[in-house]
Amino acid sequence: MSNPPPDPDALGTASISTYHLCDRADEARAAQIFTDVLAPLYQKHMGMGHISSWGWFGHRSGGVFRRLETFSGADHTTLLNMQGAIYGEADPVAMQELFEICQTHTDYTWQNITEP
Repeated sequence: MSNPPPDPDALGTASISTYHLCDRADEARAAQIFTDVLAPLYQKHMGMGHISSWGWFGHRSGGVFRRLETFSGADHTTLLNMQGAIYGEADPVAMQELFEICQTHTDYTWQNITEP
């Protein structure tokens, strides 16, 4: 299944960014798991109006956090609930492999404000 690229201009008022520390030797596999397993779920929930946007990005040089998983929506409570729902819908074997490759992460919540 092919997913449309994330639209960075379609931000909700709240965002969650998860910075993953991944084993560099298996980064391509982590990206493939995200593409095959999580991206369709993020896309599904975006289509249902549960989230406004999502993305999976790679850090090409330097730093310990190699991947960024991000999504936005109406508020942080909804986003945290959606993250739990999306991870709960995902194939548990694939998620276990993803979390073995990306063994730790740091989460940030953002309030997206546009000045008039």
